[in-house]
Amino acid sequence: IYIFKTELKKYIPFRKLKMESPMAKALLAFSLMSFFSTVVLSSLNIEIRNMITRSMSETQAGLWSAMLSLSKQYMSFSIIIFSMYVIPKFATIHNKKDFTRELKSIYKMLLPIFGVGMIAVYLLREFIMDLVFPGLDHEALEPLFKWQLIGDFIRLIAMVLAYQFITKKLVRTFIFTELLSLGLFYGFSYYLKDDFGIEGITIAHLLRYIIYLVVVVFLAFRYFNKNKNEDVDQSPQIVE
Repeated sequence: IYIFKTELKKYIPFRKLKMESPMAKALLAFSLMSFFSTVVLSSLNIEIRNMITRSMSETQAGLWSAMLSLSKQYMSFSIIIFSMYVIPKFATIHNKKDFTRELKSIYKMLLPIFGVGMIAVYLLREFIMDLVFPGLDHEALEPLFKWQLIGDFIRLIAMVLAYQFITKKLVRTFIFTELLSLGLFYGFSYYLKDDFGIEGITIAHLLRYIIYLVVVVFLAFRYFNKNKNEDVDQSPQIVE
């Protein structure tokens, strides 16, 4: 850090730098959205695991954690690709017509690639379990794959639309949809675990994102319908 800072001093006048209010507001908006996407989600996953442990067993909780861990690996890759491509595209769009056209283009180009990838994960699930989870009960883990993969694919569809909330800094809308998603997951998990066991948690994951997708579609297009006769404010501030 010392060497890096010393070198940067030759090019950047650190003493003259200051944080302007609009930029501070923009950074605060992104910080809040990041908080709900990471800290709150992680806390819910811990609570879901504890719920499985209390109502089923530590072994069942381990199976779900294994499925969640695998999901995080390919979803992390997917989110990086989508965010690098989608966010810059949406940042320059301020009307419904261009948004719809770009949305169709993104879905046409990227979704088939990830769809094929997820089908490959499902078909190769035996090999993946042998490679990644050699000590777990494969017979108990295998039924979780289909629900988790379908739910994750729907999540990718919804995630593209949700990036609209990030690019337009719709903080309250973003937080609302995140809280809705987390609440639905916990609620469905609580009620489905008794009838379907550990598989009910992954079914809850799927149901959660079906409802989440419907809500995000409505809110994303509602934004453009609400602003179609107005000049969209392009300054770096929180908008609703």
